[in-house]
Amino acid sequence: MSEHKKGWGNEVWIANSKLYCGKKLIINKGKKCSIHYHKIKDETFFIQGGKVRMEIYPEGYPREVKRIIMNAGDILHIPVGLVHQFFGIGNSEMFEFSTQHFEEDSYRYVYGD
Repeated sequence: MSEHKKGWGNEVWIANSKLYCGKKLIINKGKKCSIHYHKIKDETFFIQGGKVRMEIYPEGYPREVKRIIMNAGDILHIPVGLVHQFFGIGNSEMFEFSTQHFEEDSYRYVYGD
């Protein structure tokens, strides 16, 4: 396991192999990640605790945004290419399950905290 400090909180990398990646994301209240997408990574998010607002752009950024409020137990799939961003409505813990993580596979439109 390894910990990665972010402006919005912390990522704890549980696993990152050629087959899959698992992370625990600790999101601080009022903080957000970048508006971004991935060309390779397919992600599923599970809210362990707290409240998160996920914003997705089904038609691409900056077209119409769809806002989804996620509470403990909620799950959201983010397929390859879907532009997205998360906001910590409260201090939150979220798990990310995905294909392998490559830092160079994050294409940002707007940087987060």
